[in-house]
Amino acid sequence: MEHSNEQYNKWIVENYPTPESARLQCEEATKRMVEAFPNDLQRVRGLACVEEPYGLPPTKTPHWWCVNVYGIVIDPTAHQYPTRILEYHVADESRGGPTGKCPNCGELCYEGRYLCSEKCDKEYMEYINGK
Repeated sequence: MEHSNEQYNKWIVENYPTPESARLQCEEATKRMVEAFPNDLQRVRGLACVEEPYGLPPTKTPHWWCVNVYGIVIDPTAHQYPTRILEYHVADESRGGPTGKCPNCGELCYEGRYLCSEKCDKEYMEYINGK
């Protein structure tokens, strides 16, 4: 049986009513929400592209959310952010979990790397060497 957005929203309000209660709880909240709606939802891991104030570029932050059978995002902890989530980027599970953030561009690094790409390797080394 498929549930409605109203039922999902009710569950979210009952379990994570405030931004503070939702803060840093996305992994646990999505597990609990899928348990509450096992035939409707699945968990997704990736990056949430969060709007920044003052015209700054959006921040990509590691995040968990749910999707329903139609692929529509149901995010039990989206209200933890002071601004809106602009888009969701599904993680490439073949790369495993992120192992850090690139000091050059801020993107996530994988496979134990310290920088996210060859381009950032080059740019960061030029910065370090004062070029």
